[in-house]
Amino acid sequence: MTHVHSSVSRRVMLGGLGAGAMALAAAESATAAPLTGAPSGPKRWTGARSENGWLIGGKTRELPIEGTQFSVTLAVGPTAALLQHAARRINYELDTLRAGDITGVTSDRVVASPQRSNLLSGTAIHFRPGFFPHGTSGNLFPAEVVVIEDIVAESGGVLAWGGHLEVPDQGLIYVSGSAGTRAVDMLTEDFSEADRMDSAGGAGAIDAHDPSRRNVARRHRERVS
Repeated sequence: MTHVHSSVSRRVMLGGLGAGAMALAAAESATAAPLTGAPSGPKRWTGARSENGWLIGGKTRELPIEGTQFSVTLAVGPTAALLQHAARRINYELDTLRAGDITGVTSDRVVASPQRSNLLSGTAIHFRPGFFPHGTSGNLFPAEVVVIEDIVAESGGVLAWGGHLEVPDQGLIYVSGSAGTRAVDMLTEDFSEADRMDSAGGAGAIDAHDPSRRNVARRHRERVS
């Protein structure tokens, strides 16, 4: 069955975020962010490593996305837990995932941007590929932006969002090239512990609209934008 992602259906599904949070987010982002750059066109990525420095062609594994019947294929290693956590939060807090809504590793070396090459190494996820065209902004409702910005902000810069790039790519979340191995390992341990079924505070139990979290996300956006 084909799912049509209309603006009406997405507004209805976001009702669970709460009218107050929606109003607050809308007040802060009444208009879509302007497009500050223009895509230069797809190019073939020829390197042995992706833009973030991770090896292309390494072992990958199909991993479940909690709360769904779907899975995502990612590079074997600590980065997978971080991206799984991000996918869980998207499903619980942003919108219920459907088939094909989250993709991982790809073998297609023709990429729209250097950051898209991170999909080649399995160190990125693509949310609704094809629904958010590369180089465009304003594809997400303000409350949706709040959730995604909180996801990357809680990682302390280990994860990055394509929506913060000069040429936006709003469906892309990836491991940042500036993230050291130790930072990745430590964050993986923290997220894995928080996301355990018997643990409070993990994906599904986070309020991205909490004022203190909003402040952290705002400061993170100011640093990377």
